[in-house]
Amino acid sequence: MGENTEEIRRARYADADVRRVMLTEEYNCAETVVRLGNERYGLGLPEEAFRLLSGFGGGMCVGKTCGAVTGAIAVLGKLAVNDRAHHTENWDELVGGLFDAMNEAFGATDCDDIVPKYRTEEERCCATVDLALEVLDAYLKENGLAG
Repeated sequence: MGENTEEIRRARYADADVRRVMLTEEYNCAETVVRLGNERYGLGLPEEAFRLLSGFGGGMCVGKTCGAVTGAIAVLGKLAVNDRAHHTENWDELVGGLFDAMNEAFGATDCDDIVPKYRTEEERCCATVDLALEVLDAYLKENGLAG
């Protein structure tokens, strides 16, 4: 790993909530983003809803689109969609904008590309989740979906 990767890891310190959910409660990245989204934005999701996210961690368990990214899109959906996605004005643009913001922040959206820069054995993907939540929060505020 290059010096740049080590600098990124040292610069990212996950907040206490991310550490609690990922390390103590042992949820994956997608579950953690949605659980914390539920807490922070009052989504009102019941406990059983979080099982829907189980297959999205680790880039859908195959290193593809990062679970923190897909979890953030799920939170966006809960906040922006009233009935159906295809009945939601500008839904494609909202999702595309968040996806682009995640890509800009991480330099990639696939787990296989993000993990070498952000994951550690001790912290797992806490830094990834922390950054994804920062990007999500800024994006929601920018689009009038969070205060």
